[in-house]
Amino acid sequence: METCAICFEESQDLEDMPNCSHVVSEIEELVCIDARVIRKSTTNTVEIRVTRRNVITLGSDTTPSPRPFPTPHLLLTNVISFDEDYMNLLLYPTLPDRNLCSILSFEIASEAKRVPGPLYISFDVTLRPEIFEEPDMETCAICFEESQDLEDMPNCSHVFHDYCMHEWLCRTNHCPLCRAVIMED
Repeated sequence: METCAICFEESQDLEDMPNCSHVVSEIEELVCIDARVIRKSTTNTVEIRVTRRNVITLGSDTTPSPRPFPTPHLLLTNVISFDEDYMNLLLYPTLPDRNLCSILSFEIASEAKRVPGPLYISFDVTLRPEIFEEPDMETCAICFEESQDLEDMPNCSHVFHDYCMHEWLCRTNHCPLCRAVIMED
């Protein structure tokens, strides 16, 4: 069963929701745990606060304020176990994001292993869109072609194609730009 992240309509397939007009983007959200508090307590307690930052609406010229996470604050008291599988069952479906639940379950279980309980565990979580940027193209100083697959020249900071560097070093042991000695004879 899939759920629209905006209106929470449920369907077997996100593409087939007759009452939902939202476009589901392929932008994934990064889970950033901004603050964590682990301390001794009288009972096992988990508190999670979730916010969204910089959410981008596709096809819009203005940046809207981020839509709130469906469950912005979760407080679980008298938790029987901090086991990862048990925590995942407790967190989902209260936190309607399986990826977030898996990450938090792992983090909670890892923290609980370090300190004997009972514990109060608190996380401040921020969800941010994952933004992929194309790496900058650099120019090989030997053949003058742009590429993302350039290698650092040993002993200097200049970059070249691996095959260009090999050909150059067969003729001389100096960098073609700064003339630094690359390899000692």
